[in-house]
Amino acid sequence: MTWTLAQAPPSLDEVLRSVQGSVGATADLTRILALLGAALVCVLVFLFIRKMNQRQTTPRVVNNPKKLAREMCQATGIDALTFESLTTLAKAQGMTSPLVAMICPTALRTLAKAASTAQERRAVLELARKLSTKPPA
Repeated sequence: MTWTLAQAPPSLDEVLRSVQGSVGATADLTRILALLGAALVCVLVFLFIRKMNQRQTTPRVVNNPKKLAREMCQATGIDALTFESLTTLAKAQGMTSPLVAMICPTALRTLAKAASTAQERRAVLELARKLSTKPPA
């Protein structure tokens, strides 16, 4: 304890030489490049993990109108040509889909009244017949 107190504080020349020695030292470029490379790898790993988490949390499309129409056609037994003519007739009447006519009897009656060609009348009649004979699943 007395030894540390007995030492004199460093002189100004010693302090300046010490500072000059630490400031004037050359930087090791390989060490700096290694640190930059490690930082870049860390950032890339972070971005990759973030992208993977975003990909997993994106909800899948559940309500696909085409899939719903296909399932309804299979459930009722309506073929593609009939569904296509029902689609054009429903679009002409301002309906979004012929599925509206399958669900709502009033819309089916509107389609039946609006059918002008024989193919459209046959399609509406077939739809009404299949809906009335087959219970919905």
